[in-house]
Amino acid sequence: HTHSAMTFSRSLADDYSLNDWLFKAIFPMEAKLTPDHIYWFNKLAYAEYIKGYKDFILEIREPYFEILDAKEEIEDIEQIKDVDGVKFASPIAISNSAITIANKAYQSTNIVATNDDLDDILGFHLKSGQFLDYSLRENVAVLGYNIAEQIFGTTEATARTFTYNNQQFMVVGVLDKINDPINFNGVDFDNSILINIKFASTFESSIQIQQINIRTETTDIVPTVISSINERLSKAKNG
Repeated sequence: HTHSAMTFSRSLADDYSLNDWLFKAIFPMEAKLTPDHIYWFNKLAYAEYIKGYKDFILEIREPYFEILDAKEEIEDIEQIKDVDGVKFASPIAISNSAITIANKAYQSTNIVATNDDLDDILGFHLKSGQFLDYSLRENVAVLGYNIAEQIFGTTEATARTFTYNNQQFMVVGVLDKINDPINFNGVDFDNSILINIKFASTFESSIQIQQINIRTETTDIVPTVISSINERLSKAKNG
């Protein structure tokens, strides 16, 4: 599949590891893209496809990196969860931001805004505490193993607090060590802080959902579910 709008990232940080390339180079630049940027980056890619005699591509997203209102995308997730055959649906919105603990700032911290379905989809193991839960307070967080050790000096960090974007969060859980982000949608959860995406959308205007993860009741109904999701979202947008 293609990532047409990523023409902007050619040769960018080629000497970085995958995690550093994503979190220190790509994601911070994605956060600054505007619809106008995306339009011209796509146009450049399409011109190159034609020059190279390519008349068909499979785009990962149409248009890739489309800038949408986060609240609208969260509403889309609720629509997806209502589709027959969908068992779980979970968004992932990543930002690279500063947090503070007792007036000490930790720059370039990986913040992953998501919902409680992510645990059911990816099957995390918890070192301590519990996963995100909408029945809890909105301003709760789950820490990756490494980030817990980095900012608190221990993985026994439940009930500790930190501040992100002028909002105080309480830690309710710490993930067990994963080590292999490739098998977890390319996200380095060991070095990330997970927060409630609905709450994040109320104070983080630039939040962008990079992916929506879906688990169906059975694998054989995936094509039917995809068709139903496209039809449901199309009606919602045009209605």
